[in-house]
Amino acid sequence: MPCRSEWSSIETKWVELLSYDVSPDKVQNMVSIRQIGRTIAPMLPSRLEWALKGLYLKLYHRSYLPLTYAREARSDPAVREEFGIDIVPPPHLRHRVCGTPDLRAYLEGGRNSVETIKTALANHGVDLCDPGPVLDFGCGCGRLAHWWTRDFPNHAYLGLDIDSDAIAWDKEHLRSGRFEANSGNPPTEFNTGAFGLIISVSVFTHIDEGLQMAWLNELQRLARPGAVILATVHSEKLVKRLAPVWQREIRDKGFGFFRQDIMPKGFPSFYQAAFHTRAYVDSHWSNFFEVIDHVEMDFHDLVVMRKRDAMH
Repeated sequence: MPCRSEWSSIETKWVELLSYDVSPDKVQNMVSIRQIGRTIAPMLPSRLEWALKGLYLKLYHRSYLPLTYAREARSDPAVREEFGIDIVPPPHLRHRVCGTPDLRAYLEGGRNSVETIKTALANHGVDLCDPGPVLDFGCGCGRLAHWWTRDFPNHAYLGLDIDSDAIAWDKEHLRSGRFEANSGNPPTEFNTGAFGLIISVSVFTHIDEGLQMAWLNELQRLARPGAVILATVHSEKLVKRLAPVWQREIRDKGFGFFRQDIMPKGFPSFYQAAFHTRAYVDSHWSNFFEVIDHVEMDFHDLVVMRKRDAMH
């Protein structure tokens, strides 16, 4: 007999995680909880379904991840040898930049992103022998820097991020670039027109609309005339996996910003989940740059822009 839900009036804020216990001998509990959630989720209203998913992820982040970090650290040497990388950041820093502590995912993701960026730049006539100073805005623990500075050791490369732990690791271990911490709000300390190429992966996917406009304005200031700017946004493929109520908001407004408060430790409270339609990007981001291309990837798409010569 079909199940009928009577929970439509339950508010997300009423659902609270009271306790959790995932010790090494109870790891299987996480699997059981996940299986139960997958079974009952289709029978729940969207708001409650996403609340329960949030509770599961809080369990995962707070109790299960330390076990995962320890396991990943043990496997690091073999993966480093496979990729020819001598030094890699610890699992908790990798998790912050790619959503998993898995080293292979971290290295493959960084390498693939760099290759996609190089192809996009070549398609738009950018001379990678001398693009001018390069800004990696939101560099984290060097996911792109590992590969970019290896391919282009002569570039003046600056990595910028709000994660002071990641920047401290970068400064100690990545000697081919310069790395600095910045605040969550503009402006930065750098001169107007300082950069010929700006790359921003997984930044505008996590901040609200007002902060996005402020940072686009700052990147416009930092870019020299004719500079190319590349930034990622969440893809349509990922939007289709969201709760229906969120999908409607994104379709209606062109933009959505949703708070789940389930990010790994180390992120500020304003760092959540942002989604854009292509039409929104073309309309709003063109106030700062000429939007010249959208490159479809997997769960992120790459927006390619150029600073107009008339801008300052």
